[in-house]
Amino acid sequence: MEPIISPWLIYLLGIVNGVKNFFTFFAALFGFLWIATIVGAAISHLDTDLTERYPTWRRAFLIASIAFLLTVIPAIFVPNRATLVGMIVAKNVTHDNVEKIVESGYSVKEEIKRDIIEIIEAIQEKETDKNSN
Repeated sequence: MEPIISPWLIYLLGIVNGVKNFFTFFAALFGFLWIATIVGAAISHLDTDLTERYPTWRRAFLIASIAFLLTVIPAIFVPNRATLVGMIVAKNVTHDNVEKIVESGYSVKEEIKRDIIEIIEAIQEKETDKNSN
């Protein structure tokens, strides 16, 4: 019998918030470095001739930009745990599944009702036996 929810999906639900936090942390770090390279290039441009340090700042800016983009995209698009749970529920809850649950719930309710009636009748029989003695 095939499981309703894959064990790998349950594992993914356990680690997805950590993965999202990892990418968010490094996106913030590389975003800060990206801004720092812009500020550093601007300051070095004021101090010396731009042609001397331009290749170094340009390379640092490109590296920071690529690293920022590679971390900010997963940080934005990796869903958190609550969103994944909602997606799983939306995928698995269908009209047929709801009808099956309602039908099985009705049969369970009827069986519980019968058990309660039997218990009440048994109690009433014990009370009548005590009163007759």
